[in-house]
Amino acid sequence: MIHFVYLKFQLINNQFWQAAKAIINPRGPLFELAREQAKMKSKFTMSSSQSGIPRNDETKYQRQFMGSLAEIYVEAYLNELLTERNLKNHFLVQRYDNVRTDGFKSAINEYDLKIVNKKTRQDFTIESRSSIAYNRSIIKAIEQFDIIGPYSSTAKGNEKYNDFYIRPLYEVARKEQANYKANNFEKLVSSGAINLYIAGGCLKKDMLEKSYQKSMSQNNTLYTVVKIIKGYDAIKFKTELTNKIIKEKYLLRH
Repeated sequence: MIHFVYLKFQLINNQFWQAAKAIINPRGPLFELAREQAKMKSKFTMSSSQSGIPRNDETKYQRQFMGSLAEIYVEAYLNELLTERNLKNHFLVQRYDNVRTDGFKSAINEYDLKIVNKKTRQDFTIESRSSIAYNRSIIKAIEQFDIIGPYSSTAKGNEKYNDFYIRPLYEVARKEQANYKANNFEKLVSSGAINLYIAGGCLKKDMLEKSYQKSMSQNNTLYTVVKIIKGYDAIKFKTELTNKIIKEKYLLRH
């Protein structure tokens, strides 16, 4: 099943950028999985955001749903990559929330996704952090937003680097932007008023060499980020990822 269409945008600097737009079926299995997992995860979500803002149960659920839906479509994007490059027999995509055994209670040894070598069981870790562009177009978001890397905070300390970073972005339809509220997120996605894009991504090397620090308006939290346009678009990222998993010690042996 195809889960994306690829759109080409012309950015302000005349650069062309390709993003993968998700084909979301609100009655389909991916949507339902996001709902189920968000309900379970929100039970154990902190009552305040990282910036200290209190969150009620509905807000916690909506935030978890936003992240879960994006991750699930990142998994679909990676599976499509393996199929396109004839790598399905050698590698698999593993999403932590699908295999975890702790009932969503613990963050110990947590990760977003991995690409695993079926033979050696060695893996690459993949970070997926989504955001919503509720007050601008997807083109402006690609031009202005960052790929989010590791962060440090008083609560969590320093995160380790992942092998790959993928940037999902949600775009709110222009007619809904003025009235957008976070607690209406699922309803707006269901109605087609919010679209999801895989905007692009980068490698660990890019996060080490091209990054800068940003607070992102969250108290005592500092993120390492790379501008989206300094990374790779949704097509080029597939090539970079494929080259990386085949090149090093994960090299396929026929």
